Amino acid sequence: MSVPTTPPCGNTTEAYELLEESDNHDDPRFDAILDGFRNLVEAVEGVMNPKMSKTKAFMSVPTSSLRHIDSAAQLFGLDYLLGRSDCIWEAPNDVPPISLSVLGRLRSAEYWVKSSAESLCRTLIDLVLFDIVGMHRHEPAARSIQVMGEYRLTAETPGPQQVLGVADYVLGYRPAVYTVPPVYESFSVVVEAKKVPISLGLGQAVAYMVAAQQHRMNLNPQRIVNVVYGMISDGIMWQFLRLDGKKPLISDCFNTLFDSSRN
Repeated sequence: MSVPTTPPCGNTTEAYELLEESDNHDDPRFDAILDGFRNLVEAVEGVMNPKMSKTKAFMSVPTSSLRHIDSAAQLFGLDYLLGRSDCIWEAPNDVPPISLSVLGRLRSAEYWVKSSAESLCRTLIDLVLFDIVGMHRHEPAARSIQVMGEYRLTAETPGPQQVLGVADYVLGYRPAVYTVPPVYESFSVVVEAKKVPISLGLGQAVAYMVAAQQHRMNLNPQRIVNVVYGMISDGIMWQFLRLDGKKPLISDCFNTLFDSSRN
């Protein structure tokens, strides 16, 4: 890939203009390089001359600080509905017997104090996601859904805040070209692991869902169905969320211990 051999520029703006004028626009990598350089130019100019900066100045807010759903709703300008009966999840009938056996043993083991750490909750969540996602991968599709853990997300607010955090699980689709580090081209389900009470994870889950929604809108706003789903669980209690536009719908809690028909 060639670039103009003009002598070094006096400033980054001139360098960006030279890249735009190059003859490499047929190279599929060129647009990504150009976008990255454009962002670099704006960042440098913002530091050198804040008054001319085209970028919005953000104050970072960690998702861990959103301890309640009201905090996230106020930050993002959302109007949530809590306890919707039509959002209750129904467990599938074809869960593999071996998974049910392991889940039952983990839930009843007195030596497995899952409430002591979120990491112990994740074993139960891993089993559920492993089975459910595995079932859907058998469906004919151009690309199959995948699960990725510890996925870094950023959500912008109407104000000067930018919310940053790492989602425990994200379900989505990898791009056709493998990247390092691995990233999703599109994702629509976010899962958060929480100790009791899981309601403390609602604010975080909503923030991650807003981040997913914003990411999807940047892909193709005209064609995309921008509905994002979320789950919070300690492995026993499950709560489900659906974000459509500015209105999150939040289900009641589902307790797997009371679902005796599946034990």
